[in-house]
Amino acid sequence: MNRYVLICTIVILITSCKNQPTYDYFGQTEPSNTSEVFAKGIISLDGRYEQNIAFSPDATECILVISEKHWNSFTMLKATYQKNSWSSFDTISFSKNVNATLEPFYTPDSKQVYFTSNAFPSTQKWDTDIWRVSREKNNWSSPVRLDSLINKGGKFSRQWFPSISEHGNLYYVIADTVQTDIYMASQKGDGFLEPIKLSNAINSNKMEWEPLIAPDESFLLFASRHRKDSYGGQDFYVSFKDSKNEWGEAIHLGKEINSEYMEQSPSFSPDGKYLFFGRLNTKTWKCDLHWINISFLDKYRK
Repeated sequence: MNRYVLICTIVILITSCKNQPTYDYFGQTEPSNTSEVFAKGIISLDGRYEQNIAFSPDATECILVISEKHWNSFTMLKATYQKNSWSSFDTISFSKNVNATLEPFYTPDSKQVYFTSNAFPSTQKWDTDIWRVSREKNNWSSPVRLDSLINKGGKFSRQWFPSISEHGNLYYVIADTVQTDIYMASQKGDGFLEPIKLSNAINSNKMEWEPLIAPDESFLLFASRHRKDSYGGQDFYVSFKDSKNEWGEAIHLGKEINSEYMEQSPSFSPDGKYLFFGRLNTKTWKCDLHWINISFLDKYRK
């Protein structure tokens, strides 16, 4: 290798390193393969209900959702990562003066956030829809409600829990007075095609919701209530795609993550190493955020 090539190689390596995002999880030590409270005293505070957390894929922003007791309202708080530290949390622009904004999900390029809101509620408090905002310089655009293909409308119609794959496909929940199931809508341009209900390998006659799709769509993590193998009111399950690109039978995730309490609102860390989620004790109405090393899923892969 001559001197010129060597210098070019070194420059490329240095530039590549500089372009790598810094993953700072509020100074916390890496979790093990058993879940633990996330950032106790910093994020998970005594006397506060933390619903869920979302880090932008470029690792420059964090949205924390907090709730009043008994889900009376939800607010999104935002912190930014600058000069090797996190800022304090402030209410994000599109969560101000709205009763409920929750379940944020960043697109893979960090340029959009999908979320659930009843920003323009009907007479039913939880008639919720999926919304989207786009990044504009140092702020976010006004929220845009997704069209009627996604937000079905009608009496007691509710759409929840958006999750976007790296292919742009949308996984979310449609709920009514009879059933709560997980659907997928393929991306088409800046919108989506008609949503398709996922197979019976995932959906059942119980309540399925809170889907979290793997970026490459190789597996889907979701919550379900009152199944026979449940430890409590709501547990997490996973379904892996098989060699035919079909969803495998849902697998109950064990004691590493599930408990007698209510597990909810999962999200991935931007480096893909960790899973965040909330754990709600419905007796005390206390909810803290937890995290776990994503490698715990390996034992469930066939």
